[in-house]
Amino acid sequence: MTGGNSEHGPHTSPRTPCDEAAVRTQLDKILTSSAFAGSPQLRAFLSYIVDQRLKGNESRIKGYTIAVEALGRAASFDPAADPIIRVEAARLRRLIGDYYAGPGADDPVLIDVPKGGYVPVFKYRETDPARTEPAMPPRTGDRRRMIAALAASAVVAAGLAVFVLVPRDTPTEDAPPGGRDVAEQSGAIPADSTPAIVVAGAPETGADPEPSSAPFFKGDLPRIFVADIVVDGTAPQPAAFSPARVQDNLTAALRLFSEVELSGTAAEADYRVEGRASFADDNASLSFVLVYAAERETVWSALFELTYERNAAELPEERIVHNIASTIARPYGVIFNHAASHRGADSRIPEGFRCVLLTFDSQRSFAPDVNARGRDCLTSLLGRQAGFAPAHALLPMLYVDNARFGVKSDKEREAALAQAFVLARQAAAATPDSARAYQALQTVLLYLGRGDEALEAGRRARRLNPYDTDIMATHASTLIMLGDTERGLSMLQKARRMSPGHPAWYNTMIIFAAYGKGDRDLARKEADLIQHDDTLSGLLARILMAHADGDTARRAALSRQLISQRPEFGTAPAAMLRRIFPSPPLNKRLLAAVAAPNLTSAK
Repeated sequence: MTGGNSEHGPHTSPRTPCDEAAVRTQLDKILTSSAFAGSPQLRAFLSYIVDQRLKGNESRIKGYTIAVEALGRAASFDPAADPIIRVEAARLRRLIGDYYAGPGADDPVLIDVPKGGYVPVFKYRETDPARTEPAMPPRTGDRRRMIAALAASAVVAAGLAVFVLVPRDTPTEDAPPGGRDVAEQSGAIPADSTPAIVVAGAPETGADPEPSSAPFFKGDLPRIFVADIVVDGTAPQPAAFSPARVQDNLTAALRLFSEVELSGTAAEADYRVEGRASFADDNASLSFVLVYAAERETVWSALFELTYERNAAELPEERIVHNIASTIARPYGVIFNHAASHRGADSRIPEGFRCVLLTFDSQRSFAPDVNARGRDCLTSLLGRQAGFAPAHALLPMLYVDNARFGVKSDKEREAALAQAFVLARQAAAATPDSARAYQALQTVLLYLGRGDEALEAGRRARRLNPYDTDIMATHASTLIMLGDTERGLSMLQKARRMSPGHPAWYNTMIIFAAYGKGDRDLARKEADLIQHDDTLSGLLARILMAHADGDTARRAALSRQLISQRPEFGTAPAAMLRRIFPSPPLNKRLLAAVAAPNLTSAK
């Protein structure tokens, strides 16, 4: 949209007034759309800024207040040191563009967040050619460049996109308390530090380049090449630092992810990881970029700045490797999102990776139709390429979700779980080094009631790939379902912190665990982040919190949504809960909320 705040107040555009009811109706349409499915943080972000603008509180729409009041960050949040709000704003603009380019193409009200700030603008869609049509984010150019402000003129002049990794202030089990000061003094990088991103793009040069007709990847899966790390300058490097060791360890870590491949040469790779290191006095600076080779596009980069003792026995190389490998290759990570951002308008994504993306789409939404498409995609692919290893591990996961959310009878559920078990056992036997195969086996065993075996499969999955936060979250969820709430909750919170863009079920399981152990404040905080999550598990979590708060009107409204999706919740809620969650204590709490007066009759 054309930028800037309207001089006519929070309810108007320069020429056409937008009343509050119309804006709120449009906001609900956007938040419940497929474009925003599985993005609770962005829903909370957009809800907050629209609400504040409608109330006339533009002065409150700042990075700090968004972080603290909308996204639940601590009061100590420092927007100058942590650029996550700028990152999320860039993602939000892209999703708004996706919405208006797709399901919202004919919507009468336009909501936009112009670059350079976070104050939204509202406008009726205009048909008068004399009026200016709002400019929504393009589907290609902005998506590829991801332009935002960065105070690094040399970088902007070079036309690079730079993502700066900053350790979080939150202490973890792997780092001593004391926050940023301790980390900077010791050179430590918390193992669960989340990539915080600042983006700088090439200057606008006019029309977008013509799209390539070449395949997006050279094979069915993205291939990564880790280049030699270049050491800049003449300052002596610490004896403990070995560029070759970092390169080797990063290559080994990336190889643990089933959905990417490692290339031995840059020429055969789809993505290149390039690193540089420089040393001055007692400071080390290590920067890494991920380049999409076909278009020479920098899609991600990270900067690690460390302070170390001259004779230090070691630098935190493993923490660096952990951050890079997880950020680049995990589900919902950089490569997944880069490919997914091209999927809608670009048919060049190979079938194998399209099936992979569809599987994790299903893991976000748990929608039966998406699940069915994922199973069909993987089954068809295996019929032609039986050696496509990722499909063997992913297919049983979809069968489990179908048993939970898709089937209509206990007989169908038993058949789906039996098929899932056969497939998961075959995947683990055929690829014993596949962490994803054991993640799938863990999930199947949990829903078959074989808890101890499920935990052992989960532990094996984590040993096989300690860098995959989705595997960590799945194991944490298994612990919670089996009653080890304290350990499961701690692990799941860690996975959540490490996974920007994670699916909403991470939040949902934190709500269930926190509620179960009596931490209502944490449960409410997480519930605020999923207030537009309309998956079955999301609705159940929101009903649970409404019940706890004594909000019968909200509980009844949510129940109508629940029962409209699955009428069985109005007639046999206990049976439905047993199908979805293998935890009697959780189901008892949920049943108290779901079967409360005025709920099962709310149709």
